Amino acid sequence: MTKTKRIKFWLGDEELALIDKKAKKEGLSRSEFLRKMINESEVLPATDIDYAFYKEEYRRLGRILNTHVKEVNTTGELNFEAVDRVVSEIRILSEKMLTEMREKTPQLGKGWC
Repeated sequence: MTKTKRIKFWLGDEELALIDKKAKKEGLSRSEFLRKMINESEVLPATDIDYAFYKEEYRRLGRILNTHVKEVNTTGELNFEAVDRVVSEIRILSEKMLTEMREKTPQLGKGWC
């Protein structure tokens, strides 16, 4: 196929170095490598997962854990029950998020997460 169209875009030094490194490893030119990546990749559709919700929940739980760490530094004692509750909440939240990701992104396959 004749290549008649040119695409220009900007990269940082590290990005370009990474492309060059990967292209060299494959024994391809930069252009050949990029064409191969485009032709062999699959773009996954965006999902309606509420990432902001999960981000805020993880932040909230992190703040609670941080409070317990500060308490240990101040008093020398750790409230194990309270920490266990937070860890349990983190586990439940993580399972919920992964379940939602699996359900809403079937293209990821069973081995992804």
